[in-house]
Amino acid sequence: LCVRDFFLCLNENLVNWPDVHSTFALRLTHSSECSTCKHRNEFETTQLYVEIPVPPSNSDLKEYIEEYFSERSNFGGYCDGGCNAFSEKSKWTSITNTDEAKFLIVILTRGIESMDGFQLVKNQIKSTDDINIR
Repeated sequence: LCVRDFFLCLNENLVNWPDVHSTFALRLTHSSECSTCKHRNEFETTQLYVEIPVPPSNSDLKEYIEEYFSERSNFGGYCDGGCNAFSEKSKWTSITNTDEAKFLIVILTRGIESMDGFQLVKNQIKSTDDINIR
């Protein structure tokens, strides 16, 4: 059993443990914007954790978490509700209300699937600095 399994179990048993779930829950807003007409789509999710790949060895986890919550990525897609054209869109994720968030739990994906099965990533990273999320 690993920590990730604990949070998966907690998520599946939300009805039985709502008080524990709400202690760890984090509301995230997922946004996308059309580069042509600037139409924005947003939806909100409640998650117990954010899962990211293990950063490279000797790096600082703080930088990767801050980047996760400030980075926009571009992709091609149809603009739903705006110009309805295929255009470049940008997407990003942000914490809905940082004042409400009691915890920010980050799970690092250390198992990578390969031709030989799963391999464990043993990168050493620094994870003691405070993070700043805007």
